[in-house]
Order: sequence, then structure tokens, then C-alpha cells
Amino acid sequence: MAGRILEAVAALNQAIIKKNDSVSIIDHDYPGERLRTEDYDRRKRRMSAVNAEFDKAWISALKGLDELCKAVRQRQPHLSQLTGENINMDGRFPTALAFGRLRLTYLNWSGFVPRLLPFPVKRSLWLPNDGASHRMLHQLLLRLIHVLPVGKLEITVADPLRLGKSLAPFRSLLDTQKLFPDRRALTRADEIEAALAQLTDYVENLLQNRFRDETTSWAAYNSNHRDSPLPYKVLLLFGVPEQLTDKSVWYLGRLLEHGPLCGVLPVLTIDRSRLEDRKFAGLHAVMEQHSRQMDAMVPADFMAQRIPEIAVGEQEESWPEPQALAAFFTSLSDRYQRDATFQKSLTDLWGEADYFAKDATHGLVAPIGWTAEGDPVPFSLGCVTSEHHALLAGRSGSGKSNLLHVLIHSLCHVYSPAELNIYLLDYKQGTEFHVYAKPPLPQARLVATESDPEYGVTVLAHLTEELERRSCDFKNQSVRDFYEYRETASAGLPRILLIIDEFQVLFSESRQLAECAEKMLTQLLRQGRAFGIHVLLATQTLKGIQSLSMGQLISQIGCRIALACSEEDSAMILGSNNWEAAKLKSPPQGIVNDANGAKSANQTFLIPFADRDLTARHITGMAQAAHRHGHIGATRVFNGARLPALPDAAWFASRREEGVRLLLGESLSYSSDLISVPLVQRPSTNVLVSGYSDVIHDGLLAAILQSLESSAAIDEVIYLNSRGVVPREGSGRRDRICKTRFRSCDTLADLDLAELADELKTVRRVLIVDGLDSAKELHAGLAGFKPLKKDEPPAPQESFKKILEDGPAAGTFVIAFADNWKRCNSACKDHLAFFELRVGFCMNEDDAGSFVSGAIGKLKGLEPDNRAVFADRLKNKVVWFRPFVSGETI
Repeated sequence: MAGRILEAVAALNQAIIKKNDSVSIIDHDYPGERLRTEDYDRRKRRMSAVNAEFDKAWISALKGLDELCKAVRQRQPHLSQLTGENINMDGRFPTALAFGRLRLTYLNWSGFVPRLLPFPVKRSLWLPNDGASHRMLHQLLLRLIHVLPVGKLEITVADPLRLGKSLAPFRSLLDTQKLFPDRRALTRADEIEAALAQLTDYVENLLQNRFRDETTSWAAYNSNHRDSPLPYKVLLLFGVPEQLTDKSVWYLGRLLEHGPLCGVLPVLTIDRSRLEDRKFAGLHAVMEQHSRQMDAMVPADFMAQRIPEIAVGEQEESWPEPQALAAFFTSLSDRYQRDATFQKSLTDLWGEADYFAKDATHGLVAPIGWTAEGDPVPFSLGCVTSEHHALLAGRSGSGKSNLLHVLIHSLCHVYSPAELNIYLLDYKQGTEFHVYAKPPLPQARLVATESDPEYGVTVLAHLTEELERRSCDFKNQSVRDFYEYRETASAGLPRILLIIDEFQVLFSESRQLAECAEKMLTQLLRQGRAFGIHVLLATQTLKGIQSLSMGQLISQIGCRIALACSEEDSAMILGSNNWEAAKLKSPPQGIVNDANGAKSANQTFLIPFADRDLTARHITGMAQAAHRHGHIGATRVFNGARLPALPDAAWFASRREEGVRLLLGESLSYSSDLISVPLVQRPSTNVLVSGYSDVIHDGLLAAILQSLESSAAIDEVIYLNSRGVVPREGSGRRDRICKTRFRSCDTLADLDLAELADELKTVRRVLIVDGLDSAKELHAGLAGFKPLKKDEPPAPQESFKKILEDGPAAGTFVIAFADNWKRCNSACKDHLAFFELRVGFCMNEDDAGSFVSGAIGKLKGLEPDNRAVFADRLKNKVVWFRPFVSGETI
């Protein structure tokens, strides 16, 4: 546009020259002041024709010039006329900047044209450090803010002498983070040095890594990457103070020399006398060679040389009125705020790529976001050039769960279940991973939410066993690692990725459990890389777990992903002196570092939002694709907040075996084996069930009744309700007592215990005492030891004791429930020795320890209402399990 305006002005000048030449010829043909009448008339006619031709050419050229000026002002109006409607939202960079205006004068005509500066600016700029130069700089800055695309201008300001006052008109914009990344004017020597170092690193990265082939400059790069152009960066340094460190001076020199080529424009205000200081001698030399004074960018005499017939003068533009400028800045800030919201979607990661298009032989690689320039950022594990395990951390609200979803979806989109198996273990006490259970994620072998530490240890044990199995298989195949196995073995072998969210919970329980978890996790981290087993540990913070010997464990994790966090956590995640994560704005920003936290390897990236509906549709699509490819799903689902629902009668009947076997629930383990308690004919094989949860109580009662119903080794089941509470609907009692083998008694008076004791050898029974702690007639005491009178029946507690003592050997068993263990332990202590099989739930630590004493020492973990423990005190055996409950959840 600048060239076209110059051509239009040159056309005016040419019209003047042509007129002047014609007038000269006429003057030559008709010399002198005294002419004959006929010569005077001829001269007059010729002069009239020349003037008419001039007017025609002048008006035509003036019209063309006016249209060009209007086109410029339509996009770049006078600074005094800026409004929100003029803000550049189309993403295109200008080729010139309207900076001030030129006044053109010819005879009694005068007009104005915009002074256009070619953009991008080719050389660094400097100005004297005075008020007039500051006004000029403010005008340039306002024009840049207005005309450059929203979101594509970044301004760094250093004003240590005046503490930001040099940028007074723009203070309201300092909080616009994407426009002013530091959100303030830098004033301290250390922060100025850090900012200059960051810009220098940016320039060097462009020159060495981004500008390749035919790309030699910022402008050329953006021309070839219109969808993801590089931003334009401006460095304003007011005063060039003594506080600049030697490193800052060196960085500044590099930026003055190479910055403009890379879209980084340094602008300095400086007193030239300062450059005589030896400290600035090198900087002075660089300025002389690679910068120019700002008011000499497009001098008026340059145009004057091209249009000698027209007088040219320069005029600064009028500064906007305060109210108009404030309104413009408000609109601009709003636009930048909206632009700062990251717009890319999860599906943009893979675009049109088909499902399961990659092979995992050489490692796992999948995109998880983009750089600020729009280039994809990969997550990679197990490759020759990448690490094998990853650590992800970020404070609450930083987007950690979102990034886990992004990572899982991206990996599973490109790798089939035959290439990748994922184990998801969640300790966050949330529902983030539930989406992978219905429908099951094809690649997921385990989806565990709200997990118990005990359960997590069993998952680690399962993967450790898988590692050992692969080790043996590799030895048999005479291969050294996963790559060689995949290259030589006929059978495929998927890579395994274990993801543990809030992994530190594994180390928060007993030291015994923590040591077990640490030992197996360490083995997976050390040996897993050779066998295609990878681990990703996620947490909100690493604080507080360093004392648990975690430093050595974490040091084995080479890939670090950090989201917004404190400086302390940043150093713990990324490495000492690497505090960059504290500067992140997340979501959506993150840092991935694939070099054990080396600061030079930090790569900041933007993370898409994993919309819940979109992820659900994507999982459904992957499940359908897996079915089409013949991949058979095998996803285990574990929900720590849900206990398994009581199976129907047919399920119990299908598991009928010889003898009496109580099916109570599922083991708290990866395999979720069925908990089966056999009632064998040996002394003390009676069952004591204790805990204060009605839901678990009713579920266990129902499971016991169902188990007994399916057993042919029992002649009769008697249910004594000493609890005084009718079991909930579905507990199994009401639909069982009508059967001939079942008898229900609501009071002890309805039951002849002496008769039961006498029939031990003839009738095989199971006596269920629901509420042993409340059945005072059965409690042991002095009454049980008074001598019997002739023909007087034995006391109930004596008959009950006889059944407990002699019954199991004869095939009769007692199953007693007690809500209050302390009361039961006190009132029934003479009976408790006959209950060697015990099931406990919902007890505090002290009660749990005394309840199963003889099996183990102190017992933790019975207070949560999502598990139970079975203890066989004869075998010194304890098994954690999840009891069946009536209905879906507790």
C-alpha cells in the first residue's frame, strides 16, 4: 500500500511536471511580455488547453490517491478515531503501519496522506530518552496494539528508573496477560535479565529449529503457516539503566541484531551519552550496526526526493481523548480475554486419522496438545529417544484430570487393544474414570475408581507377576527386550500402561502396606521398560511424601509433566531450580519435560478440553471399531464406593458343592476371587459376624441364607432374631422362612435350645443368632454355673454353649451376628473361643484388633463401609473382601 500511495503522489507530481514542461514550451514559443494580439490569443488558447489537461490529470491522480488513503484509514483510522470496531480480528498481519501523516502542499492546494512504515520493522529502534520520544513511542505502540491481530502481539516492558510510569497511558492493559505476558513493567535487574534471556532463547530456537528450508524469517514462516502464525513480540526498554547486568547487556545485543528477523522488535529509549560508558561499549557497536533512530524510519525528505514539485511536511497524529481511549482499551481487553480461551477440541488431536492406525513395537507416541505456535506436542514412552515412565502433577484446578482424559483418549485412538493395555487406578475419590466402564474402553484391562490402598497393592502384584511371566517368555524366546520379542515372536504382545491418579494414597496407610507398594512399584519402574510395561503416576502435590523414600522412586521417572503449581512443587516435579510450572496458566497450559527435568527440555503446551459428551461418544466409537476388528473386551471394573450386588438364587445354586460353604463376596484383589467360607466338621468352626452397618449386615445375612439354601448337607436352618430389628426388604429372610428347611423365631421362647443340643447327632442344623450381643439369655454368667435340680432343663446359655462346643463336629454350626463388638466381647467372652471363623466390618482400629486377635495383630481399615475382613483364627489367615449387599450400592 505504501508503494501504491507513493505512485499516486508521484502521479500528482508528474502532472505538475508535465504542466510545467508544457508551460515552458509555450513561454519559448511566445517569448516576451508584449505580444501581438493573434500571438496572445494563441498563447492563451494553448495555456488553457494545458491547464485543462493538468486539471484532468490532477483530479484523476487525486481521486486515486484519495481512494488509497481511505482504504488505509478504513483499516487503520487516525488514532483519535479508534473504536472497538477497528480491532483486528481476522488474524492477518498488515504489510505497513500508518504512523503519523504527511502534509503535501502545491501552490494553494494542500492534503494529507498516511505515513506508512513497512511491517514487519526490519531493524531495531532507539529514541532519545525524553518526553517527545516517549510520545512517539506511545503512538507506535498504540498503532501496533490496534492493527496487529488479537492474540498475536506480546509486549515486554522494562522501566526500572520510572517504575512503569513511562507506559502510563497503557496501564489499564497491563492485566491483559496475553498482550502483556508479565502483567507489569519489569523493574528489577534479575527479572529484566530473565525476560531478555527468554526472548533470546525464543529467537535462537526460531533460527536453529523453526526456520528451515526456504523459511528464513518471521514473515516467511507466517506466510507458510497461515493457520498457526508466530506472534509478533515487542521489547520496550526505557532508559537502558546502570542496573542492567552484564548478561542482560549481552542478551540485549543479540536481540538488537537478530530480533527483527524473528518477529521480535527491540525499542530502546536511551541517552546517547550513556553509551560512552565502557560497560555499554559493545552494545553501542551493535546499535550502530543493527538499529536506527525511530524518527528516521520514513523521513519526509525520502518522499520529497521522489516528488520535488510538491512540498512535504510531517505531522504527528492527535492522541485520543481519555474517555475514547478507555473505551477502546476496554473493548481490546475483552477481545484478548476471549481469544485467550483455548478453542481447540480433543478431536483436533487426531483429526481424520483412523482408529488403531499405529504399531506399538517401537514405543507409544500420541499428541496431547499444541505449542503456542500450533505445532502438535507428543507424549511418548518406550521409544529409543524417549523415557519409559511419566510423572504428572498439578495443583487442584490445574486440569490434571482433564489431561489424563486427553492422554488416554489420544493413546487409545491410535493404538488397538492388541497394541496397548491400560490399567486405570484412581484414588481421587471422584468419578473421573467411570466413563471408561460403560461402555468399557477396549484397551482398558482395569477401571478402578475410589480404590483402596490394599486393592492397589494387589494390582501392582498382578503387574509384577505379568512382568515375571514376560521375563520367562523372553528368555525362552532368546530375546532381550520388548522390541526384539515383537520383531521375532509369532504371537503379538501389547504394551502395558499403568495410570495411578493420586498415587501417594498407596503410601498413606500402614508402613507394611507402603513398603509392599514401594517394592513392587520400584520393580515395575526398573524392569518394566524392557518388557513393555510403563507407569504414569499422577498427583496434586509431592509435598509430604518425600519422607517415605519416594525420592529414589521418582528419580527413575524420566518424563515429567507439570501443570500450574507452586514454585516448590515445580522444583520437585521438574527438578531443582526449575520453577517454570509456577508461571503456567492452567488450564490449558502445561509443561512436558522428557529429560528428567532438565530446564532446557521444558516444552510448554496447550491442552484441549475433554468434553464429557465427546469422550463418551469417542469411547463408543472405539468400542465399535474394536468389535469390527475382532478385539474381545476384557475390562475389569472396580468401584471402591460400590459393593457387589447380591447374585440371584440361580447363581448360588450353580455353585453348589459338597458340604456347607458360605459365599460372602469378592476378595479385595485384582482377581476379585469369590470369598468362600467352608463350614467343616471340626471343633469351634462357628462363625461370628460383627459390625455396625445395617446394609452390610443384611447383605451378609442374605448371602448366608442363599448359600445354605443351595447346600444339601444341612437339614434345617433356624433364624433367631434377637436383634429386635426386622431385616430390610431384600435381605433374604422373608422369602426363605416359608420353606420347609427354614424356621424363624422372633424370641428365644419360641426355640428349645435344649432340644437342639440333644439332637446334635441326628439333625444337621445351622443356627443363625441375629443379635448375639442383645440376647441376654445366651450370655455366659453365674447363672450358667448353678447346680441343676432334678428334672430341671438346662439354662439357655448352657445349651447354647453345648451347641457351640459339640455342634461343629456333628455337622451343626452357629452363625452369630453382633452389632456391638465391645458389648459382645464383654457379655459373651466365655462363648467367643468357639467362634474361630470371624467376619468383621465397620469397626474402629482397637475393636478390629481384638475381634480378629490370634489371626493378626493390629488391624487397620475396617472403619470404611466398603469392605470387610474374614479371619480364620485356626489357620492364622486374614482375607480382605467386599461383601455382597442387597441392591446396587451402599
